[in-house]
Amino acid sequence: MKQGHDRLAGRRAGFTLIELLVVVAVIAILIGILLPALGRARKSANTVKCASNMHQVAVSLVAYTADYNSRYPPNLDGIKDPETGKTGMFWYDVNRIGKYMPQFDESNLSTSNIRNQTLGGGSMVCPDHPLAGRSYAMNYWAASATKYNSGTKSFGSPGRNPTDPGEAKRGRGFDATSGGASQTILLGEAWGLFFNEGASASKPPTAWYAAADIGDLGKPGERFGGGAGITAATAFPGQWVSASAGSIEMAGLTRTTVKTYVPFYRHGATTLPFDPNGAANFARGDGSVELFRQQELLGDAGRSSMRVLWSALDREIDKVPSGEQP
Repeated sequence: MKQGHDRLAGRRAGFTLIELLVVVAVIAILIGILLPALGRARKSANTVKCASNMHQVAVSLVAYTADYNSRYPPNLDGIKDPETGKTGMFWYDVNRIGKYMPQFDESNLSTSNIRNQTLGGGSMVCPDHPLAGRSYAMNYWAASATKYNSGTKSFGSPGRNPTDPGEAKRGRGFDATSGGASQTILLGEAWGLFFNEGASASKPPTAWYAAADIGDLGKPGERFGGGAGITAATAFPGQWVSASAGSIEMAGLTRTTVKTYVPFYRHGATTLPFDPNGAANFARGDGSVELFRQQELLGDAGRSSMRVLWSALDREIDKVPSGEQP
């Protein structure tokens, strides 16, 4: 009699099919509730990590100015570097910012390239930038030099381009001693426009690199995507439009439909590539970093809200016309 009772108890200890289905359903519901929360937590952590990385780069640029008479690095294309004999002198070069922060990724250019080697990876990368090699670009108006006059053998700072008289009306160059450092952009998140050297149709890109600078063209608000935005094809160079090696984050865009220098979709956006709820990190001249939603940076009629400035001329350029309500 006791053996029969033990066998019956053993059978009752198992789950019925209905019970198993209920347990599976409960687990599925819990996963459905937890996964979005985990996704949001991960996105939040990535945003904080992005800001931390940008802060490290900004601090390195500030350290650079201490050794170069308060001037930030140049952004000069096609110029021979007197120190290395190689072509190009940009803020992200190993021979510039590389003296103040470690190198992590050298895949941007091969060692045999005639151009200066650049920094990538590590602190140069935003975690929410797909296949990122370098995610940040310097404010165009912060560079110590952007043009070189071979005739006079002189360098021109932003706003003093003799071949582009209109440049002086778009902004004014600044250095570490200029006022308003706590409100002026030094670095911003930027689109990955160039892929690592050696990539091809048979060897897809493994990393995407931002251009040297952002903010040259358009009005302050347009640079954030306000109004008509930035429609000049020259604002977004690079191989990203290649059909065989298109950028993941810029899929479906053309050189005239990008509209904004800043990829706001990376933080808080729900759609690609544009969403007014999206946000981006900006490092300012004092080394501080803050996250701004795109809509926070835009005021009426697509003008800049002046929460952050591209240069000291922003308020004059994007001022409200006389007689118009602000």
